[in-house]
Amino acid sequence: MDEKDSKNNPLHGGLLKISDKLRRLERKLRRKEKPEDDPDVKTADYSDEQLCRDLSGRIGRLLRLLPGPGRKREQPAPVPAEEAWKATGESVVGLAHRRGTTPLPCQDAHAIGNKSRLILAVCDGAGSAALSELGARRLSEGTVRLLTSLEPLLRALLDQNLTCVTEHILAEMVHRHAAGQLRDLAAEFRRAPGDFKTTLLLFVSGVKFGFWLKVGDGEIVEEKKNRLFRIGTSYKGEYSNETVFIDGQLRFEQVQYGLRDMKNVTGLALMTDGAAERLVSYDGRNIAGRLSDYFQKLRGEKLSREDLYKFFTDPGAWTGTTQDDKTLVLGARKI
Repeated sequence: MDEKDSKNNPLHGGLLKISDKLRRLERKLRRKEKPEDDPDVKTADYSDEQLCRDLSGRIGRLLRLLPGPGRKREQPAPVPAEEAWKATGESVVGLAHRRGTTPLPCQDAHAIGNKSRLILAVCDGAGSAALSELGARRLSEGTVRLLTSLEPLLRALLDQNLTCVTEHILAEMVHRHAAGQLRDLAAEFRRAPGDFKTTLLLFVSGVKFGFWLKVGDGEIVEEKKNRLFRIGTSYKGEYSNETVFIDGQLRFEQVQYGLRDMKNVTGLALMTDGAAERLVSYDGRNIAGRLSDYFQKLRGEKLSREDLYKFFTDPGAWTGTTQDDKTLVLGARKI
C-alpha cells in the first residue's frame, strides 16, 4: 500500500484522532498552552509509520507526566464516624423445610462487607435444586469478595461519578462472575449448574451513589428522610413461587440493576421472599414500620443478630405464611 492509499484508509484516520487527543491531554497535564518539546506539526501529512512513532512518543511522555510509584496519590477523605455504616444480618431455616422424612437445610445465605464501603449480598437457593444451599453460600460470599477487590472501580463510579465506568459494566461483571461461580461448583461436584441455582440481591454503597442489582425475587428497601422505598420489582411470574435464578441459563436482560442517589439515605434492607412476607406487601406499596425500628436500633448499636433470630422463629409472627427460609440483612448510618 503506497502512502496515498494509506492515508485514505480508516486505520489512518483513527490514528490521527488518537494523536490529536493525546496532544490535548499532554497539554492539560503540563498545564501549558503548548509543550516546549512539541512544536506544531501537521500530523495529517504523516505516513502510518510516522504516526505510530508519534503516538509511541506521546504515550511515553504522558506516562512520565502521570503520578508514578514515588509520588503520593491523593487519598479519599475518611468517612466521618457519624456517617459510618453499621450492619447485621441473619438467615434462618423455615419450618416448611423441617417437615417430611428428610428435612432440608436452610437454602438462604448472606454476606456483608463493611470495610472501605458497605456491601450487602443475599441469596435464596431454589427449593427444587438439589444443592442450592451451596450455590447460595458460594455466590453471596464470592460476590462480596469480588466487589471488595474492585474498590478502585467502585470509587470511580460511586464516589467520583467518573464516566469511564458505568453501572452497566459493573452489572455485567457481577452477572458473568456469578455464572462462573456456579460453573465452578458444577465442575467441583460433577453436577449440572442448575443444581446450585439461586437468586441474588446486592447493594453497594458510595459517597454519591449506591449500586443495586437483583436476580429473582426478594426485596431491597432503602430508608430516606424517614420514609421507606422499595427498589426494583419482585420479578415473580404468573404463580407466587415462580421466579428467575442464576443457573447457567440466565440472560443478562433478566438482571435488574441501577444507581441510587445516596444523599439522605440512612438505612438499607435486603431480604429473601420468606422474610418479605411480613415486611413488604406483594405489590411493594406497604412496607412494615418494623424496618424503621430496626434501622434506628442499629444506628444506636442496639440491634443484634439474636433480635432478628427471635423475630424469625416467633410462631405467632409467621402464622399464615409459607414458612419458607428467611433472611434479612440491614445497614444503617447517622447523617
